[in-house]
Amino acid sequence: MSIPRLLSQIFSGVWLIDPQKARGYFPVIESILAGNWKNNEHADDDIQIKVNPYFVQVNNAAAKRVQSTWDINNLRDEDVPEGSLVVVPIQGAISKYNYCGTPGTNTIASFLKKVDGMKNVSAVMLMVDSPGGEADGTRNLAEIVNGFSKPVTAFVDGMAASGAYWIISGADKIITNNDTDEVGSIGTFCSFADVRGWVNYEGIKFHEVYATKSINKNKAYKDALEGKYDLLKEQLDVINESFINGVKEGRGDLITANEVFTGTLYFAKDAINIGLIDEIGNFEHALQVTNELVNNSNSHTFLNSKAMNFKNSIKKLFGFKVEEEVEVTQERVDELDTKVADQLTRITTLESELETANGNLTAANATIAQKDTTIAELTEKLSKRPAAPVPGAKTNETDKIEKPEATDGWNESDKQSAKEAGFEVD
Repeated sequence: MSIPRLLSQIFSGVWLIDPQKARGYFPVIESILAGNWKNNEHADDDIQIKVNPYFVQVNNAAAKRVQSTWDINNLRDEDVPEGSLVVVPIQGAISKYNYCGTPGTNTIASFLKKVDGMKNVSAVMLMVDSPGGEADGTRNLAEIVNGFSKPVTAFVDGMAASGAYWIISGADKIITNNDTDEVGSIGTFCSFADVRGWVNYEGIKFHEVYATKSINKNKAYKDALEGKYDLLKEQLDVINESFINGVKEGRGDLITANEVFTGTLYFAKDAINIGLIDEIGNFEHALQVTNELVNNSNSHTFLNSKAMNFKNSIKKLFGFKVEEEVEVTQERVDELDTKVADQLTRITTLESELETANGNLTAANATIAQKDTTIAELTEKLSKRPAAPVPGAKTNETDKIEKPEATDGWNESDKQSAKEAGFEVD
């Protein structure tokens, strides 16, 4: 990332970073503004990145590390030992693009997508020491970690705050190096510089001219310059809700305290009690945990930490209470298999019953249609039958109406059909 772009993000971007750590970068900003920071015009090139991933065999921690780069175009499966764990560093302030020798989230995301499809890679460990950083690009990387097809662990050696925690929240296990490491700070803020006083002091006057219909252009920013932050807060709230939902999706029901979503930063010894992390242990312990996940992933019983407590919808589907912590055991898996089989059998039975009911309905409709035809025929024949004499009226021989015989159109079959259709027949 070039110096102008970096300054633009610092002064106007939305950040998912621990504020105390952010203030620690002020001397760097001051140095840049004073012109004492060398602008490397090739800062975005992979060759400038000083922190690179490496591969190590999961079952052989003493094995020689195989260094790698972020250049996915030169990353080949045959160059990686079979059953390798790839260690991916996430260090320092997070940015969407590469800067000052540090890979951006775009670079890390592309690398993870590449190794997810490599058959010789068995798992990923994220090596994290970051206060968070730029919001732009963080969600994309977090979703890639959450949707990774292979086991992913996060080893925190120092800090995983704000955006850094969002990224690792989808890992199968989060392990800190010691109990004083810090995690959390789930919150969103932005900063901007009001340079109007300095600009006026320098004798520079800016003019902003907007199109006639652009009445709301930059309104949130202009209001903020006047101390009115409501519109800016509304924009931050949208990003913050996405942040919170992303963490909830990654950790599931492991997080047991809602106050973690207010921006609080926790020491590991406290974070483990509220579900922000899973374990505390050194790097060798993290390797062992990763190895166990890999071994489990090779059996049909493997479920990552997000699924081990089950999503609420899955719990409800199989009759578990939402608050219930469900331990994944072979007995539990067999129980679920049985319930699934029962549900499939029930579905098959219902489909058979539905098919039978549809057949009965078709037959009933055919019978009704036949009755309707009979009624229509009989109605037509009745309309042709001579009218009956009026009771009490005098008649002569020529007025007598003889009862129609079978030859007049009414045979025994007609009479029977009329009776079945509900008519009274003499």
